[in-house]
Amino acid sequence: MDFDYAHYMLTGGNRKGKENPLLTSPSREAYQKQLAEALNMNRTRILAFKNKPPTPVELVPKAILSPPPQSKSSKPKRYIPQSSERTLDAPDILDDFYLNLLDWGSSNVLSIALGNTVYLWNASNCSTAELHRMPHKAKDHNQQQQQQKNSI
Repeated sequence: MDFDYAHYMLTGGNRKGKENPLLTSPSREAYQKQLAEALNMNRTRILAFKNKPPTPVELVPKAILSPPPQSKSSKPKRYIPQSSERTLDAPDILDDFYLNLLDWGSSNVLSIALGNTVYLWNASNCSTAELHRMPHKAKDHNQQQQQQKNSI
C-alpha cells in the first residue's frame, strides 16, 4: 500500500467537483492521468482489506533455495559407554570451583593435584608417578586464601 498517496487522498487530495475551474485544464488533466498510470495509483484501492495482495514475482526459483538432499554420513557414529571402564581414586582432591586440579595431556597422561602433591597417571599403562610435592600443606594454604577472600 502506498501510504503517501493514501494520506493525500484521505486529506482531500481528490477534489474533482470542488476545484477551481480556472486551475483545471486539459493539459493538466492529461499530465495527472499519465502520472497516475506511471505510479500505479489506480491499480490498488486505498484501504482494501478484502482483496488478496498480488502474488510476488519469483526472482529466484524455489529449486535453488531448497536445501540439497542429505547424503548418508560415511563416518560411523561414536559409541559412548554407559558405565565407566576405570575409576581414579582421588582422596585428597579439593572441591573448589576456581581451582583446575585435573589436566589431561596430549600424550595420554593425566595430571592431578591431591593435597600438597601433584601426581601423573599414564592412561596407557596405568602407572602413577609423583611429579612435585609442596613444602606446606595445600589445605592450610587454601584456608589462608579463603580467609583473605573473606576479609576483603
